[in-house]
Amino acid sequence: MGFWQGELKKEDGSHLVLDSETYSSQQISSYYSKVQAYISLLEKYGVQCDIVPLQEKDWMTPKGALSNTGWLMRLTIDKKIGGGLIVKALKNYALKLDEKYGNNAFRYFSKGDMRIMIMN
Repeated sequence: MGFWQGELKKEDGSHLVLDSETYSSQQISSYYSKVQAYISLLEKYGVQCDIVPLQEKDWMTPKGALSNTGWLMRLTIDKKIGGGLIVKALKNYALKLDEKYGNNAFRYFSKGDMRIMIMN
């Protein structure tokens, strides 16, 4: 199913989930502090992103990097700026990228490359 999996939860709003294996396969920064700094920038724009440990140990390395397994990233959009509609649009975008670029799809997503939305 694509690198972002969408979930719709009535109790906490719509969100997308990125698993640790997919994130790690992209070979982008995995230092927890650096990822948290990026997440803080997004919060100013109504994008809530959380790193959720799935296990008590070994989801982060002793040096502070996120491990290849044992956690996930959950992205939620504030309802004031579109909430579920934005999440659905992002999921559609992510699925199109995944169909076209497979394992490299997240690289296009992380760069905000929107060309796939205007291509046939």
